[in-house]
Amino acid sequence: MASMPVELATVKNAQCDEVDAYERLLRDAMRADPMLLAREDAVEASWAVAEHLLGNVTPAHIYEPGS
Repeated sequence: MASMPVELATVKNAQCDEVDAYERLLRDAMRADPMLLAREDAVEASWAVAEHLLGNVTPAHIYEPGS
C-alpha cells in the first residue's frame, strides 16, 4: 500500500441548497464546529452505558411452531 496525492474538488449546486448527509458530514468536519461533534467525555459516558447493556444478554425463548 502506498499513499498518493488526490485533488479534492467541490461543486456548488446552484439549483438546490440542500446537501446529502455525507456532504454535510464532510463540510462540518472541515469547519470543525465543536457544536456538531461529541466531546470525548460524552462518548466515554455513552459507552459506559452501552457496554453494560451489551454484556447483559437474555437468552431467547424458543417457541414451538404454531403455538
